[in-house]
Amino acid sequence: MSATEAYSLYSWKDKTSEFKNACAQLNIGELVKEPSFGLFEAMSAIEMMDPKMDAGMTQNQTQSKIKSIKAGIENNLLKTENFGLEEKLAIVDNTLRNLVTWLDGSSLAQTLFTNLYLHDPNIVQDFYIKNFSIAILKIADHMRHKIITSATFEEEDFQPLSYNFKFAEEIADSTVLNNLKSAEDSSAKFYRHLKGEVKGEEKQKNEVEMAYGLWYRMRFIRSFFFLMSSNDEYQAFANNSEEITKHINICLESLTKVKETHELGLQPEMIKVGKTIYPTVMGFEPTINQRLLPPTFPRFIQIHSFAATHEYFQVLLTKLTELIKVSKMKTFDEIYDFGLDFSEIQSIFLRSMLQLVILPRSMIEKVMVMKKILLDSVLKFISPPILNPKCPVNNKEVCLQLVDSFLVKCTPAFVSLFQILGHNKPRQREKIAHVFEEFASFQDEADNLDSILHSFFVQQKLSLVHYGCFGSWILNHNLTLMSQFLISGFELQLFAKYECHYIYWYLCEIIVNWQMSTLSRVDNFLLTNEINFLPKNAKKPKKKKSVFEKESLIKTADRHMFSAFYQAFRAFLIEGLVKSPNPDFDCEEFRYNHRLGPFQFFTSPAVCLYNQFKDKDEYFIKAYELNKIYGYARDHYDMARGIYEKYPECANQAKIAKNNFVVMRLLSSGLKKLEKIGLDFSEIAHFPMMRL
Repeated sequence: MSATEAYSLYSWKDKTSEFKNACAQLNIGELVKEPSFGLFEAMSAIEMMDPKMDAGMTQNQTQSKIKSIKAGIENNLLKTENFGLEEKLAIVDNTLRNLVTWLDGSSLAQTLFTNLYLHDPNIVQDFYIKNFSIAILKIADHMRHKIITSATFEEEDFQPLSYNFKFAEEIADSTVLNNLKSAEDSSAKFYRHLKGEVKGEEKQKNEVEMAYGLWYRMRFIRSFFFLMSSNDEYQAFANNSEEITKHINICLESLTKVKETHELGLQPEMIKVGKTIYPTVMGFEPTINQRLLPPTFPRFIQIHSFAATHEYFQVLLTKLTELIKVSKMKTFDEIYDFGLDFSEIQSIFLRSMLQLVILPRSMIEKVMVMKKILLDSVLKFISPPILNPKCPVNNKEVCLQLVDSFLVKCTPAFVSLFQILGHNKPRQREKIAHVFEEFASFQDEADNLDSILHSFFVQQKLSLVHYGCFGSWILNHNLTLMSQFLISGFELQLFAKYECHYIYWYLCEIIVNWQMSTLSRVDNFLLTNEINFLPKNAKKPKKKKSVFEKESLIKTADRHMFSAFYQAFRAFLIEGLVKSPNPDFDCEEFRYNHRLGPFQFFTSPAVCLYNQFKDKDEYFIKAYELNKIYGYARDHYDMARGIYEKYPECANQAKIAKNNFVVMRLLSSGLKKLEKIGLDFSEIAHFPMMRL
């Protein structure tokens, strides 16, 4: 339809002058308000034809030379065959850069599908580029499916929209693998043939090196496709770990060769679209999908450099090797601690893989596997008498059914904890706060279960004890979650320096104290029941080493550290080294309740109210002089250092404790007067290094 016909059909009228006349009647600062057009509508409005607001207008900044893959071929702007070796290397490398940029949170339309060969790989006649393009489509689809299945991504992590692009779903994975194997063998044969014909000319040597690079690119993509094509990671990583390890090693070896030959490929032309600079080689068109984007879509993305892409794949493959280890773990604590460390990485794909390796995809299987994990965890932590084969209780079947019902009830909440580890750090903290209420209710149910089981023992006059068994196990998990919640606040830099003293106080006096008490009680429980299971005439065993000796000692060191930091920050506030906010615009009680409010659901331990903390805090600062407070902090740092130095894994804690001990010794002596104290949180987020 021509512009004249459209104008005639819709009777368009030019309102520009009318609009300007109406605006001229408004004074500066005045607005016209329409009930049906409020702030939300105004903020969401699109200013048509403005490059900052209208995605379609970005097209006009850099006009697409190629409108589609077919148009590019017809206009001789795209090759489908007779690619040079340098072009093949460049297409592969540039595609991998865009794949990684997509996984980093950008859209498919702005990254991977700027490669026109991916729009319709069947048009491509070149054997290598065709099979590589199909493999990349299938890899992207598998990765997308894994991320969506794990359901742990947020909008800032990943954009699942596929824009109706096709991912070669009609081609079976086995067919792709066979074709990639043929491409790998063919490229290897071509390299060996070319190498045999070289006579020493520089140009020929480069050609041999490029053939070598193509071979290893085909080798990399085949093994990487094998790793991505599994539809059951839970079984694959547990039962097929040798095969997975083999392909990971092939990928890592191939990556080294790819890096070595990258410079031999055709170097991309840098095209600027808005603020984004796209590296473009044969077959890539940065703005080809611009019309697919929503009007207010982010204009700026950062295409990964080849070096960053290479590093990304190395980290990804190394972390996949680590996931083989977690597939062998049996208890909840082992898996959760591993997942907590693993979730530090930024890759949404790896965090999704963690979910799929830990638990099966099916919800029914998830519940069954998690129940077994929890059962192993209870047995390892406290070994309840009712789960001991030697337990002589008459109503054992009834008791075991009660235990089974309790674990089944706990299972969904523990599954959700694993899923939380798949989210980024801010979302983890937010979601952990949401599960506190559910875990607090498990405490009461565990105590009731212990009481019922103990009543069976009493009825039959057994010497066995069951009080505080499942209750201690749940309590230990609750305390760990509370500690993780507060420490994550330091990791995310949520706490102002003038808030740190009551966070450290709470960690020391409430959480770590309860953890140490719980471990001590469990130790006594295990020893008592071990004796009770012995035959009447048997000799009592010699006192054994504490099961939790190492853990208890590290907790003791942590308690000294938290206590030292509380005392140090309290002294800093008194001395003005850490500035407090203006009391007229601040309420410490409000901040305290905001930080510790999520613990309100727990009864063990019950949340410590602000007035209780304030009474103890004021008593402490009134009872001791400033030098004495620094002296107490010095002593606590020294005691923590003495324990940490026994364990190599606590080397960083020992280093911080030693450094801070020296600082506190100087301040407690009164010889050093400071106007400013430096705090370095880079080593360990919740244990800052003090600098004079």
